[in-house]
Order: sequence, then structure tokens, then C-alpha cells
Amino acid sequence: MNGYERIWPMLRTLRRELEREFPAAAGVSVPEREALLFAETLKRIPVGRSGRTTLFGEMGLAFVAGAERAAWEQRLRAAEDAAAAAPTSSAPDAFQEMDRCFGFLCSDGGGAHTTVDYGTVVAHGLKGVVARIDRELPGAAPAKRDLLAGMQTALRALAEFARRYDPASRVPWEPAATFAEGLQTLWLVTVGIAVSEQAPWSISLGRVDQYLFDRYRADRAAGVPETVLAAQLADFFRMLDNPEFADAAVALNLGGRDAAGRSQFNELSRLVVTVAAELRLPAPLLAVHVDDTLAPEDFDRLCVPELLTVGQPTFYGEDACRRALACRGVPAAELPEWAANSCMGLMMPGREWADMWGSVIILPVALELALNGGHPFNGELPLPLATVPPAAYRDFAELFDTVCAYADELTGVYIAETERRRALRLPNPFVSALLDDCMERGLDRLHGGVRYRTLTVETFGLVNCADALLAVKRLVFDTAEFSLAALTAAAKNDYADAAALLQRVKNQPKYGNADAEADGMLAALAARVANSIIGRSTPEVACAPSLHTLTGNVDRGARTAASLDGRRRGEPLAKNAGTRPGIAAAGHTSLLLSASAFNQAEFFGGQPVDLSLDPALFATPEGRRRFQALVRTYFQRGGLQLQVNGLSPERLRQAMREPERHHDLIVRIGGFSMRFTSLSREVQQDMVARFETGV
Repeated sequence: MNGYERIWPMLRTLRRELEREFPAAAGVSVPEREALLFAETLKRIPVGRSGRTTLFGEMGLAFVAGAERAAWEQRLRAAEDAAAAAPTSSAPDAFQEMDRCFGFLCSDGGGAHTTVDYGTVVAHGLKGVVARIDRELPGAAPAKRDLLAGMQTALRALAEFARRYDPASRVPWEPAATFAEGLQTLWLVTVGIAVSEQAPWSISLGRVDQYLFDRYRADRAAGVPETVLAAQLADFFRMLDNPEFADAAVALNLGGRDAAGRSQFNELSRLVVTVAAELRLPAPLLAVHVDDTLAPEDFDRLCVPELLTVGQPTFYGEDACRRALACRGVPAAELPEWAANSCMGLMMPGREWADMWGSVIILPVALELALNGGHPFNGELPLPLATVPPAAYRDFAELFDTVCAYADELTGVYIAETERRRALRLPNPFVSALLDDCMERGLDRLHGGVRYRTLTVETFGLVNCADALLAVKRLVFDTAEFSLAALTAAAKNDYADAAALLQRVKNQPKYGNADAEADGMLAALAARVANSIIGRSTPEVACAPSLHTLTGNVDRGARTAASLDGRRRGEPLAKNAGTRPGIAAAGHTSLLLSASAFNQAEFFGGQPVDLSLDPALFATPEGRRRFQALVRTYFQRGGLQLQVNGLSPERLRQAMREPERHHDLIVRIGGFSMRFTSLSREVQQDMVARFETGV
């Protein structure tokens, strides 16, 4: 039975109905109103237990029958009809047109993607958080008092929600006394975040092997068998993996170093790895912190086919990630507590709100504007820009500066629009109560409450743009083999009737092959882009550069004109901090040398490099040692993140031919893992091409 059948349409319908018809939410402050709507949603949503796990917290149509089910289905149909009939704006705005035509994106500054202070709830219960709020109330200004009251209402609502399943439930109101209660607390808090945010995206769990370790150890000391704890953990993983409720990008961090420099990879870390290898599920993501304290035998546990063939785990360089967070401004004393948030973000759990898809900038468009008199190669730009290219370029440096000027202006426009939209978002008393400083400051998580707020700017096509710039430099400014007009016309026309020119473009050095000239061009462009983004940070928000794409390199590439790196119109852009298929011809070592040739610490929004490896590599101790040495070397050189797929291209082709026989084939798609057959045909084809070339 699926415990979450149509859960999000139900939650959205409930929310709309309550906004219209719930009198208790009228005439109160905005934070209190949001808390009351959250509480009433948790009271009214149908709940039950499917029996698929020992944990509770399931909900949805599966738990209603007869007339009640028919009434719910009628309400859902009416909501769908009303949404379909709702009038749309007469004309899309400029930002919508930028997305439709070119793939630029601007968020509203929120939508989950967070890691709250789970450790405090496990250790003290929601009761302990409410007690802290009580201490803040005396003498609080009216606006702060309104938020604190909303926090209390929301926290008590989650405790009441738990009692709908079990009237005797201790958690999450009381501290978790056992490992099982700790896991139950984590799940219920995760549900609370998703419902209160009205978004289930990338709700990550932080340092689970640290804040649950005492409960694990106490249970073992009390004689609870390891097999029982493993079964409890497996049930928790099954709840996290239900795609009807959440996405697959929920991260669970393992290892790293404490403040004294000791390894934090412990017995619970090892149990997590064992259970993940047995279940072979897409979620949760194992985010493993790698440094010199990670013992070889523990690294071996992470390099088994049971994990790598489902795209698990993701490896993070502990020292490189700390340097990146320090570049962002996190004090050294806090760095041992960092965690990976979702599929690539680096954050301070319980202290940060991360807008991980704040803006998406398509960098090849900046080159198009610089080459084509301020116009893109296809269509017209719906946003007016102040940058004006010269009528003719005196040298390559002037062209490079113009590209950077366009990128800088576009970045500024998109960061400003994201911040404008963020200011319009409603407060969330539940999440704010579980993030440090919000209750003390009396401010919401998006409106100045959290200690750290980050806005990530994803720069798509940086590698394509750098390779194109190098081709232009060599073919036009260094050798005068072609005119700039000829190269521009060829790319605008998708290289029609320009086969020889296209081949010359393809023959130029490319990033990904440890070529000093190509890597130097990328490093120079990356530095300018990072400086532009970081330079728009304020004391309230850190603007975070990132090269993360997920599978967006495919659909954004479909909207992008041909580029002067030899990419044809509509083909995928380079993925993450890697290359296009077939470009990194010199192998994995050369790819990682290129990827560590630019200052990744400045890209503290995070970005992975994808490696596709022959499964046979992990079948022998020698093969595993070679892989581990490659990983360690990359991180020592400043790389932040590696994600690995250990499947053969032929298996993917078989799954494309016979999807019904390969439903359980799981791949890492660029930030998290998914079932291969659930991906679009275009993404599947891109993955096959990547697996064939190792990227």
C-alpha cells in the first residue's frame, strides 16, 4: 500500500480551503496565521499506517475509504478544475521569457532545501525548544512576540500530529530516549518542514551519525542487538525513499573530523553504510567526508558494488569544503560542524537557510551577446541590459572583459529579482523555531533571523564558454585563421555548410584533459564569475557561486544556440564541473587535474565532478585502492565533491530497450540518485554517452 497516495495535491487543497474558510486564522498576526494554518492542516490530513515500516507518519488517500474517500476525490478534482480554469497573465514577464527562451531561472528565495537543528530536538524534544521560546517572551516587542507565539503553536501542532498515530507517543515532544525514538523524531520533523514549507525538496538531515550516536550506544549497552538497530534504520530509510512524499536529495552526512582533529566516522556511521548497501535505495544520499582520518577499511566499506552501482555515496573533501566555507565567512570554530545539504550544498546545519537554486545563469548567452552586437544568436533578449559591446574588438582581452561584463550584469539582475521575490514570501514559524538565532532575534528564517543565509547562483555552461573563448582566442586573435565575424556567423547558423570551421573549433584544446592553456582559460573565467557573484553579497546574505546542474544541462542545452566550443544547437551543456561526453579524452586523472586547476573554494555553493567507472574496478582490493588514491589526490588539490556511477553503458541501453525489466536500475543523475527508467529519453541518452566516455 502506498501511504502517500496523492499527498501533495491533498495538502495544497487543504491549504487553499483553510485560507478561505478557517475563521481562527482571521484577525491574527501573519506568523500566528501561518502557524494556525499549519496546525489545522496536520489535524485534517488523513493519516494511518501502511505496515511497510515500524515508524509512523504516513498520510494520504490510502487511509480513507467509502464516502470519505469519494468526498476527498471530489475535492481534489474540483481543485484541479479550478486551477486549470484560473486566468493566466495576459503576457509573460521578462523573467518568464528568459527561462522559456534561454533557460535562465529566478527563484522566489525559498522552498525547503534546508537542514534544521535536528540534534536539539532529539536531545531536548520540542518541549525544550518551547521552553527556550518561553524565556524570550517577557519584554519582547510586539512583532517578536507574534513570531514566538506562532513558533509555539507550530511546534505543539507537530506533537499533536504524532499523537494522532499514537496517543502515548513521547516524541517529538519529549527527548528521544532510544535510537528508535530518535529516528521517529527525525521523520516527524522532516514531515513538519515539508508541510510547513509546502515543498518537500531536499530536506537533509545533517550529522546523523553524531547526534544519534549516544542513543545508538546506549541501546547497544542495554543489550539491544545490532540487527534490531539495523532493522530500525532500514525502516527509516524506507520512509525517506518514498517518492510520493519527498525527493531523493535528502542527505545524511558521515565522518569528518571533530574540533580536536579526531575522526568522526564511528560505529553508527558503519551501520548506516551497511544498511544502505543492503537496501540499495536512491535515498537517503550518503554524503561522506573524506580526509586523512578516514581509515582505509572504512573507505573500503564505501567502495563496494552494492553502493557504487546505485550512485552511492557522494564523496566530499573535508579540508577543501572547510576552506570553501571559510571563504564564505564561516568562523574556524564552527567548521567542524559543517554538512552537505541536499545534493551539493555546503552549509552549517541548524544555523542556515540556503536558497540553493536562487538563480541560474546561462553563461554562453553572455558570449553570444558579446559577439553579436548585444543580441543573442536566437531571438531577442527580453531584459534590457546596459552593457554595450564595442563595434570591433582591439584584442582578446577586450572581448573577454565584455563577456564578463554581460555575465556580471545578468547576475546582478537575477540576484536582485530573487531578493525582491524572497521579501514577499510568508514567514514559517515552524522552521524558524528550529534554526539558530531566529527566536532570539524575533525574525523569520528568510527575513534576517538565521545566522547564515545563502543565495546560490548556478552558472551553467561555464566550461562551454571557457572552451569557446579559447577557440576564439587561438583562431582569431592568435593566428587570424578566421575572422570573428566568420566564427560568429557559423555558430549562429549551427555550423551549416561550415564543416571545416567546425572541425578546427573542435580541434582546439579543451578543459578536462589537463591542458594548461584550456585549464588556464577556465580558471580565469571562473575567477571573474566568482568575483561577480561574491561581490553582491551583503551582511545579510552570502551570494554563493556554483556550477551545479543536476540534469538541467540537457534541457538548458536544448534552449541554447550552437557554441564556439564545437557544441551544436540543442546539445547538452557541460555537466556540473565536468565536460561534455567525448571531450575528456585523456581519462579520469586528467579530468580531475583540470577540475582542480581553478579555485573551487570560491565556488562555495558547491559543484561535483561526475565519474562513470567500470564496475570491475571495485571487484579487487587493488582497484579500490587506485580509486581511493584518485579521490584523495583530487581533494588534496582542492576539489570539493565527487560522485560516482559504477554501471556499464550496456546495462543502460538494455534498460532503454526493456524498461519494464529494469525498473530498479538506479543511477546518480548529477546530485542525487533516481531510477533510470523514470528519466526522460533525452536525459537517458545523455547518460549513456557520459558512461561511454567516463564522465
